[in-house]
Amino acid sequence: MNLELLKELNLNQEDYKKIVSRLKREPELVELGLFSAMWSEHCSYRSSSKYLKQLFTEGECVIQGPGENAGVIRVEGDTYLTFKVESHNHPSAVEPFQGAATGVGGIIRDIFTMGARPIAGMDALHFDYPSSSKSKYLLNGVVEGISFYGNCVGVPTIGGETHFSECYGENPLVNAMAIGVLNKKDLRKSIAKTPGAKVIYLGAKTGRDGLHGASFASGVLDEEAKKRKGSVQVGDPFLEKLLIEATLQIIKEDLVEAIQDMGAAGITSSSVEMAGKGKLGIRIDLEKVPLREKNIDPIEIMLSESQERMLLIAKHGKEKRIEEILTKWELDYSEIGEITNTGAIEIYSGNTCHCNMPIINLLDPPLNETKPVRDPSIKITVNDVPDTIPVDQTKSFLLKLLENPSYGSKSWIHDQYDSTLFASTVIEPGIGASCIKLAGTNKQIGITLNSRGLLCAIDPYEGTKTVCAIAARRISALGLAPSAVTNCLNYGDPTQEHTIWEFSESIRGMNDALSVLGAPVVSGNVSFYNEGELTRIFPTPVVGMVGIGDTSFIPNKGFQNTELVCAVIGKTKKEFIRSDSIPHLDITLENNTQIEVRSLIQNKLISSCQSVDRGGIWFALLKSMMVKQIGVHIDFNFDDFYPISFLMSETNSRFLITFEKDNFERIKSSLKTTPLQIIGKTTLDEFSIKNILNIPISKIKQAYDLSFSKYFD
Repeated sequence: MNLELLKELNLNQEDYKKIVSRLKREPELVELGLFSAMWSEHCSYRSSSKYLKQLFTEGECVIQGPGENAGVIRVEGDTYLTFKVESHNHPSAVEPFQGAATGVGGIIRDIFTMGARPIAGMDALHFDYPSSSKSKYLLNGVVEGISFYGNCVGVPTIGGETHFSECYGENPLVNAMAIGVLNKKDLRKSIAKTPGAKVIYLGAKTGRDGLHGASFASGVLDEEAKKRKGSVQVGDPFLEKLLIEATLQIIKEDLVEAIQDMGAAGITSSSVEMAGKGKLGIRIDLEKVPLREKNIDPIEIMLSESQERMLLIAKHGKEKRIEEILTKWELDYSEIGEITNTGAIEIYSGNTCHCNMPIINLLDPPLNETKPVRDPSIKITVNDVPDTIPVDQTKSFLLKLLENPSYGSKSWIHDQYDSTLFASTVIEPGIGASCIKLAGTNKQIGITLNSRGLLCAIDPYEGTKTVCAIAARRISALGLAPSAVTNCLNYGDPTQEHTIWEFSESIRGMNDALSVLGAPVVSGNVSFYNEGELTRIFPTPVVGMVGIGDTSFIPNKGFQNTELVCAVIGKTKKEFIRSDSIPHLDITLENNTQIEVRSLIQNKLISSCQSVDRGGIWFALLKSMMVKQIGVHIDFNFDDFYPISFLMSETNSRFLITFEKDNFERIKSSLKTTPLQIIGKTTLDEFSIKNILNIPISKIKQAYDLSFSKYFD
């Protein structure tokens, strides 16, 4: 037992003993590398699998749930939608440009391996405040990486979110989501079916970049880990574009029975998982693998995470046509092995055997048995609960709040992304859920990517329920019903009882919310060990939700005209984020409210609609005003509220709407389960509250635009 080697491979002594016990012998070096990759947290889900089984995953629209490269739902007829979100946190913390770029490339490959053409992407970013020079460097690199890869490969980035907290200072979170559309006949999975079928490698040549990437992502990001820059891959979006076209042509001509991206753990994970899912074996000859450089060791070939590579299993007799297509697209390829009926993975270099063992050994890792126990010493401190701000300080408070980059415009980010490619984007980034028109159909697709780590740190069960409710609320604000969810679950060290408690409570909350909202989980990713040496991140479940509808009317996200009635659907209460509690969520009321709002939209009774969530009514007003610089006059009795406590309340199950006054009675009579509170009317060029304040829209816009971008000018 070489302890230094085990540490390099991120295996512990107990793991090694189990490996020896299963093999009934000492492992070969390549075999040990395979265990390192496939038993890593990143590949095996050894800490999370038993909890993930609790999730709500079934629904009428679900074609493919968790377990494949991406989830698939039906849009209409034979038209399907596939989507997934994944993390690239550790690589982005070490090499922000390449870490983020290759995260985008990897998630796009998960989409087109399903037989789908990628049509859109989103991202969820979590950093320390940009006043920190380190955070500014990391964020700038990540945004450049996402922009570079997405723009060059031709997949528009249509939305997302950016959150700031000091807890993400050592380990930022970079989650990327991609969406694709396919025809039923083109759907492909990653299950080997036929012994004797040829295994074909295609795409970039294999180099040493990305070595031990899976194990790198499965450990704490300390100073020693940060030195392992070789664990970060290097991407080539122009090669990926060729790979997309070649792969989709191969699938359309029905030439393959299975296909998988070489993602985490490279050839190892794709070969093991495809053969293992089919309960078959696989034999690989490393001498046939296209290499970028000489003298790459067998273990390096198997664990390399060089980008833009795929592994496919050809249908019998179709190998020549596959090669013709790959030659046409000028891609490297090689027949590197075949599927067997042995149930084993056999790895050779010519006649030299490096590995021969049952695949089940790699797919059945020892589980993490850490018990979920809350640590009462871990507390979150929340300052500035805005429930008693004096009336005469209302204006200064609101303007001061706009200096916080968390509330400011993120146009500096999304202006770098091509968000309108193919002219299918209906609603662009920055003002709520995004929306695209699905070409060839009458369907609109609403997409949102949401998280609130602070809520989940205070109460992981209620916080995660709330994140799911907010995602659905933003989809419903488009007039679309939530259809399905992908998630990226970002947490700390799973060997700590408190972390596993946070995770298990989040899963319970997600299940309880989504089962009522009717949005099953169809794909996702778990990312543990997101912490540095000094700080632990907030538990941060990111929820990517899709809604599908054939409505011809999507309400505006912003105020469109003056003299429209401005109102809040839902009862506003004195509910704020506090150190020991978050606003209550009645998930049944939430669902009923969303159903009624969707009905109002479908009947074209409202002009604009915003979900009221983070930042309360004030932030919903702010986003609504910024679209066309149309203001609003608040004119109603605050009762026992201060203006700030009313505007900043984060009570759930509310929407901000505007409508023509002639529609008032119809709207009021349509709302059976929730009240309608008129708060004022839209005006030309200022935000005002009766007898309290008026602020020119130009001043608000200046502060809104500069609060984030000023750090990068």
